[in-house]
Amino acid sequence: MAPLEPGLQLHNLAVPAQGRADLLAPISQQFRPGLWAILGPNGAGKSTLLKALAGQVPATGQVLIDTKPVDYRRRYRSALSHTIAMLPQQSLLQFPLLVSEVVELALLSWPLTVQRKSALLKSLINTFDLAELWPLEYTQLSGGQQARVQLARVYAQLLPGIEDQPSHTRLLLLDEPVAALDVPYQHKMMQLLQQLVAQTAGSNGLVVMVVLHDVNLALRYASHSLLVNQGALTASGTTASTITVPNLRAIFGPAIDLVQLETLSHPIAVYR
Repeated sequence: MAPLEPGLQLHNLAVPAQGRADLLAPISQQFRPGLWAILGPNGAGKSTLLKALAGQVPATGQVLIDTKPVDYRRRYRSALSHTIAMLPQQSLLQFPLLVSEVVELALLSWPLTVQRKSALLKSLINTFDLAELWPLEYTQLSGGQQARVQLARVYAQLLPGIEDQPSHTRLLLLDEPVAALDVPYQHKMMQLLQQLVAQTAGSNGLVVMVVLHDVNLALRYASHSLLVNQGALTASGTTASTITVPNLRAIFGPAIDLVQLETLSHPIAVYR
């Protein structure tokens, strides 16, 4: 077992399935603060990994944050929501709530003064550029605008703790947050995630784990990457060392390749 270090550590984390292979084979991995992309084919186990980290599926093994085991028992769920926040694939709201109400919901579990709550909301409005959207009804927004509001909501769940205990690692788990967005909004979302990580740099900070289908988004924006296939972790580390031609072909097939253009600082993935 690797020595215990600050950040997120997984020790043989697995999601078993009755009568067949594990939905997620045992994973042991150290995560330092940064933007981590999770890549793999459909059904590879990407969403299952996030659900296991969020305590949403029965799992074996151990999850540690800053060397302390995470307790997923129901009685600790409210406190845990201040450390781990997850945005699932389907996060649609059908109720006629205002954008301000959607974001404020995430702060209900924190004991905040009126002044502190106001300051936090102002910070969220500025970070996520929500001033014009704030008084509008959420269901009337475009897909890209709704995605920005949802990201603000889950980040708000962590923000008081990020400000009060910057040395404490927190997890932001995002399951395909750009899948339904137009290309420009995909890049805006990834840039925003980079910004959130940068704001907490210099402390134990924020571990952002984002499930992606586009290898090129990971190559451009992620500091680290995980490759998952058939329920198993096949490669992990810095994006440059993980997203290589052999590693990609092992899970996506022989047609994928990486090409380096003179105008870019990173390679791009292409299918031949």
